[in-house]
Amino acid sequence: VLDGVPSRASAYDEELLAVGKRLVFVRQDRPTGIRDALLLCERFLEGEPFILAWGDHLCSSTAADGRGCLAQLLAGFDGGCSVASMHCIAQELIHTAGVFACREPPSGSPLLLEKQGAQTDGAKMACWPLSHIAEKPTVVYAQEHLKTPGLDEGKFLASFGQYVLTPAIFAILREKATCHFTEALDAMRQQEGLNG
Repeated sequence: VLDGVPSRASAYDEELLAVGKRLVFVRQDRPTGIRDALLLCERFLEGEPFILAWGDHLCSSTAADGRGCLAQLLAGFDGGCSVASMHCIAQELIHTAGVFACREPPSGSPLLLEKQGAQTDGAKMACWPLSHIAEKPTVVYAQEHLKTPGLDEGKFLASFGQYVLTPAIFAILREKATCHFTEALDAMRQQEGLNG
């Protein structure tokens, strides 16, 4: 990579080169939506799960163990069920995001533990089985359909803009030519489940 790079930096350079060899950039010639952009990528994935990360989200992890956002997301992926990154937002902001509901949060969930002051260092992040998804819902709709037990009043689970998706999403996108990404994600949730 660079001549004269110290040996410790040289190993890092080699790791970056290895990652770079696995990256593929696909250009969407016209802004025809996320559906078409994802379908353009399908042939490069060879039936494997993949990461979708929106380019308009800047993510910074606050995990005590130092793991980045994508590392946490990948740790929650079991190979069969897609995973969506989530964070809590206030009711006043739900009109700006995709919002999730989880009827049965796992016991010992990090968000619930943090509220109680418990330590989550070194604990495996629990996945939340999502039961409902809505894109930019109204407050009335969210109060009726998107409340998650254990969260404070007026708090909701929202998309953090990163996903590990199984190839099942492509069949749904082809079948539903005019649907929004969130609708396709919800259809996939109904077929194979979706964790957060």
